[in-house]
Amino acid sequence: MIRQFVLAISIIALAPTTMYAWLYPEHRDITLLALETLKPEQRSVLDKLWSEARVGHETTLCRQIADAAQVQTPTCLDYGAWPALGGDHSCSARELLDEVLEAPWVLKVAAVGARLDVKLAAAKRRDQITNAVLRSNIDLLRADPDN
Repeated sequence: MIRQFVLAISIIALAPTTMYAWLYPEHRDITLLALETLKPEQRSVLDKLWSEARVGHETTLCRQIADAAQVQTPTCLDYGAWPALGGDHSCSARELLDEVLEAPWVLKVAAVGARLDVKLAAAKRRDQITNAVLRSNIDLLRADPDN
């Protein structure tokens, strides 16, 4: 009896499963949520710093620090995009800053993340989630070939 139980648990534990690391939209959504939970005085300081950081980079950095209404083809990066980009596309804070401000592919990567977010929200079945993630991986390789 115990032997059968151990065998059953072992089979379940060793069964193949699909696991994903954190995805771009998850990083971005968590950051946007964190910004929403800041106290007003903290948010005011952060908004001021963001405004100062945008000087000279107005076309790359969004006017708002948290642009929750980003479309599938973003035209700028909000702060929510930074952790999403940092996770897979840079190895240091300096590299992240350089890529956010200068990399020709950065908006393409943000667009892949935005499209993935839409596809995951619409997915009803596991295969749709898997296909959306795998497709986004291919699109990310095309957007940032050095990744």
